[in-house]
Amino acid sequence: MKKSRLFAVLLAAVIAVSALCACLSVSAAKGDNLALGKSYTGAETSTKEDVKKYSANLTDGNAATKMSTAVGDWFAFYYQEQDGKPVDGVNAPNRVGTFTIDLGAVSAVGSVKINTFTGNMWGVVPPKSVKVEYSTDNTDFSTLEEKTFTIPAKEKGEDGKDKDLEKIENIEYAGQNGSVSARYIKVTVTLQDNAVFAFLNEVEVLEGDPVGGETSGDDGSTDASSDESSATDSSATESEPSASAPTESSSAPAESSSTPAESSSTSTESSSTSTESSSAPAESASAPAESASTPAASGSTGPTTGDAGLIGFAVLAVVAISGVAIAVKVRK
Repeated sequence: MKKSRLFAVLLAAVIAVSALCACLSVSAAKGDNLALGKSYTGAETSTKEDVKKYSANLTDGNAATKMSTAVGDWFAFYYQEQDGKPVDGVNAPNRVGTFTIDLGAVSAVGSVKINTFTGNMWGVVPPKSVKVEYSTDNTDFSTLEEKTFTIPAKEKGEDGKDKDLEKIENIEYAGQNGSVSARYIKVTVTLQDNAVFAFLNEVEVLEGDPVGGETSGDDGSTDASSDESSATDSSATESEPSASAPTESSSAPAESSSTPAESSSTSTESSSTSTESSSAPAESASAPAESASTPAASGSTGPTTGDAGLIGFAVLAVVAISGVAIAVKVRK
């Protein structure tokens, strides 16, 4: 009798664990990174000798956690003038850099995350603004969200000198009305006035709930019952007091082998404390283009969280019925 009861308890435990695993595996589809390993076009790596080493792949899944390991881990948008004209090697004309990621198929996009340097060190400061847009045809784009940033003030050290502020944030951009249908994600990065750099290093496009009544194909065609793809998602731009950006050097900033050096004519940043900043990455021209043999992302968005709940409920119901049956059998 004891062995029978022990067997019944073990069997019920196994069934319960299996049900939990099934629920987790189904719900995991939502939130997948649709941009992982995908190709992107737009910005190019700077050709300037001491800047071109900052050419990290923006969709390889490797998000940097330190600015001190900038070489190879970060992508730099670069702009500098001399005698009123851009110097050779700029990759953000008029202090604006942009790139577009091709997800491979129209998908439900919940949000976009961009890993960005938002501190103040070595003459590198946060971008002035980052705008994320989406499209199904790479022609007509709607705004997902746009954020603006100020330059954070440096703290004083014990010696009275300014201390470098190393700050990296994974900023999330999302629409006001939930998921959107998109195949192309465009990111536009604007540098601070007179700033020379903006550093980014990883972009994630997170899968969201399916957009109602929509079907899609690998060619980017879409048949949507909702008007979401045609409506512009006007996102609230964070209004923040502007801070003065470092004054641009008349000559290209000298850099060490591992870190960008601060321009000799860079001015001291505003002493006012800025609000929390956010940011966005730029595209590396050296990022490998997606192989033609790489399968395109499926247009299907997979089961939703609601589907997972129904499946979990059904499995738990089976567990309960099985438990009752086992208990009756043991009593007999």
